[in-house]
Amino acid sequence: MEWLNNNAQAISAVTSILTLLVWLFYAQLLYNGYVRQRRPRIIINRGLGTGQNALCLISNMSSESIYIQHVVAILHTRENSYMVDVAEYQEEKEDEQKGKSIRSHQGPLASGDYLHMQRFAALPIRSAPPGDWTTPSMTRRGCNWNCG
Repeated sequence: MEWLNNNAQAISAVTSILTLLVWLFYAQLLYNGYVRQRRPRIIINRGLGTGQNALCLISNMSSESIYIQHVVAILHTRENSYMVDVAEYQEEKEDEQKGKSIRSHQGPLASGDYLHMQRFAALPIRSAPPGDWTTPSMTRRGCNWNCG
């Protein structure tokens, strides 16, 4: 008992330091959980099938809305690689009354919402220069392409 009385200040200092370390550990756990929760989670996946006619879907899985600025499709051929931003303005089918209508996939995407970019088969046609593709089928030409 006399030893405790003699070393009470040192024991109190060590206990305070250990308590501080425990609190720092808990603060780190809380901070990591907060950062993980606020991190944007985006899934680029296919919908309505598994082939080239499947839709390129972008889903926002985060807890807050995100802003879609660029989605880049890269087409790798044996000779070259081509890249196109598929989120920029795209021409749609020509309407007799309005002419060509143009739309953009850039903009906010709410939490839990999704965006249909276009069909995967249309991505290589937009990325390659005119005249490089005679058919939209990539399996016949032996090409590899990614959306992401």
